[in-house]
Amino acid sequence: MDVHVDSSPASTIARTRPYSLYDLQRPELIADPWPLYRWLLAADGPHWDRAVRSWLVARHADVSRLLDDRGLSAATDHARAAAYAPPELRHIFALLDAHVSFVDPPDHTRMRQILGEPFKPRRLAALAGWIRGTVDEVLARCAGTGRLDVVADLSLPIPLQVIRHLLGMEDVELAALHRWSTAWGHVVAAPGHLPTGDTRELRVDLGELIANLHTAVAAHRARPRDTVTGLLVRAADEGRLRPVELIGNLMMLVTAGQETTGNLISNAVAALLDRPDLAERLRTRPDLIPAAVDELARVHPPTQYTVRTARTPIDVGGRRIDPGQSVVLMLAAANRDPAAFVDPDTVRLDRPAKPRSVTFGHGPHFCFGAPLARLETELVLAGLLAHGAELRPAGERRWRANGNLRGLATLPIAFRPERRVPR
Repeated sequence: MDVHVDSSPASTIARTRPYSLYDLQRPELIADPWPLYRWLLAADGPHWDRAVRSWLVARHADVSRLLDDRGLSAATDHARAAAYAPPELRHIFALLDAHVSFVDPPDHTRMRQILGEPFKPRRLAALAGWIRGTVDEVLARCAGTGRLDVVADLSLPIPLQVIRHLLGMEDVELAALHRWSTAWGHVVAAPGHLPTGDTRELRVDLGELIANLHTAVAAHRARPRDTVTGLLVRAADEGRLRPVELIGNLMMLVTAGQETTGNLISNAVAALLDRPDLAERLRTRPDLIPAAVDELARVHPPTQYTVRTARTPIDVGGRRIDPGQSVVLMLAAANRDPAAFVDPDTVRLDRPAKPRSVTFGHGPHFCFGAPLARLETELVLAGLLAHGAELRPAGERRWRANGNLRGLATLPIAFRPERRVPR
C-alpha cells in the first residue's frame, strides 16, 4: 500500500497527546515527519515512548555519541518478537539474529570485515561506467516525451539492477526482486521487527526470497564467480560465516541495495523539484553534485531511525536509561538539529564538513554500503540534469507506507530535453 498526498508540504499536525514512534506509520507523518522531529528536539532530553516502551533520542550530539557507545547493543530480543509472531513467520527471526546490523562484536566485526570489502570506493570505481550507461539508456528513452516517473524509471530499477548484478542473480526478474526486497524491508523497518496486519503475502514473498538465495548459493558453489554472493559463499566454505549468516546477510544486501538507495534517489529528486534554483545550479555545475548528495541525504534521509538496547546504565540529557531498555536513535531528527546545523532544514552546499550527518550511521555500525548509495545517487542526478532542464512536477507524488524506510512510490516529472552535455 502506498501513501497518497499532493506535492505541497504537509501542515503541522496539532498535538493533543505526546507523539509515539507508531505515529510514523500514519500517512500524514510519512509525508511530513518533521513536526514529530521538531517536537522531539524541543523536549528537554529523551522522550519515553510508552507505546513502544522505548526511549526516543533526537539530539545530534546524543545520537552521535550513542551510535559509538559500546554500552549499547544493536541486538534485538527476537525470541520475544517470535513469541508474538504467526507460527509461519517465526523462522525469520533466526535470520534477523544473523543480520550484520543486529549483532555486536566480535561477531559484528567478523561479518563486517567480509561484507564491507566489495563496497569500498576503490572497488566501486569500476562499476561507475556501467551504472552511468544504464542511467543514460533510461533517460534517452524518455527524452522524446520529456516525461518520466522517477521511481518507476530510475530509483526503483537502477538500484535493483545494480544489486542483482553485484549478487550474480541476473536470471531473477526485477519485479520479483522488488517484491522480495520490499517484504524484507517491511520486517526490518517494523517496530521490534514484528510485522503487523495481514502477513500472508509477506510470508509468500519471504519464502521465495529465501529459496532463491539458496539457489544462488548452490549455483555459486557449483560454478564459482567473482560476485558478492561468491565472496560470501567462499567465506562460508572457509568457516568464516555460518550458513544462517550467509543467507541472512544476502537478504540484508537485497533490501539495503534497493530500498535505502532507491529512497535516497527519489527523495533527492523530489527535493530538487522543490528547489528549482538548486537543480539549475547543479545542472551547470555538476562538480557540486557530490556535495549536494551529502546534503540531500542529511535533510531527506532514507532511514528515519535505528534501535539499540542499553547494556549498562546510561545518562542521556539528564535521563537515566537502565540496562535492558530500548533506545531508538532518531537519525532524521538528529540531522535537522539546530544545535548542530545552522539553518538545518535547508540544503546548503557550503556547509562545513563537521559535524557530519548520521544518515548512514556513525561508529562501528556505519553503513558500509554508503559509498555505493552515494555513487548511484550522484550518477542518477548527473544523468537527469544532463539530459534535461527545467525539472518540474507532472502529477501527484505518493509516499510508500513505510515509516522508517521513507521514500516515494511515485514521482512523475517533466523536463525540457536537451543535448546531453559531457560529464
